[in-house]
Amino acid sequence: MKLQAEKFGTRFVYDDLTDVDFTSRPLKAFAGGKTYEADSIIIATGANAKNLGIDSENRYIGKGVSTCGTCDGPFFKNKNVIVVGGGDTAMEDANFITKFADTVTIVHRREEFKASKIMQEKVFSNKKIKIIWNSEVTEILGKDKVEAVKLRNIKSGEVQEMPIDGVFVAIGHSPNTKTFNGKLKLDAAGYIITKDEVLTDIEGVYIAGDVADKIYRQAVTASASGVKCALRAREYLTDLYYKTEKKNSE
Repeated sequence: MKLQAEKFGTRFVYDDLTDVDFTSRPLKAFAGGKTYEADSIIIATGANAKNLGIDSENRYIGKGVSTCGTCDGPFFKNKNVIVVGGGDTAMEDANFITKFADTVTIVHRREEFKASKIMQEKVFSNKKIKIIWNSEVTEILGKDKVEAVKLRNIKSGEVQEMPIDGVFVAIGHSPNTKTFNGKLKLDAAGYIITKDEVLTDIEGVYIAGDVADKIYRQAVTASASGVKCALRAREYLTDLYYKTEKKNSE
């Protein structure tokens, strides 16, 4: 994909975006101490899955630890896994993974879920799902892959070791929108607010992928919104070109 983009003249800059200025034309983006000017900008900075914050978590990413039940559930056929979380995402992941795993245990810090009532009912009625309340994962164990977890009961402080094949972390996502705070409209969770799917209130600025999508968060949906942004940007730049040409001819 990178080679194809380069073939059509795309330039790649490997620096972190530090600021943007959408108050005047051309639009400006700042990265690596340099200023980049553009007539149109597509923002696709994504969202990061929130993690447990324990040292052993990163060690087992792709080796039994996952943040996407829909993506990785099929890899745990006939296995035993845990899902950490208490919201709709955790409920949805747990139910989906039961199609493949032998058992799914939901580990939640509290004694009740914050998920919607219908999602909770689906979990409670699923015989493959077990629930461990008032507990948190303090350590993930294993040699080359996940083999067990240490669970601490928040109320009693008791720690137990639980053999397990996989750990699905489903405690939410954080959109990468810090740079755009005060520059674009964000919702209470920090996601960029769009209209007509990919548009913003600023002409020429378009939004693609998980930075605005807190529902689907799939590669295919993000790619689709990227295509929509590209088509919108092409239309905008074409109109801008003809307006500029007409103005110059006058």
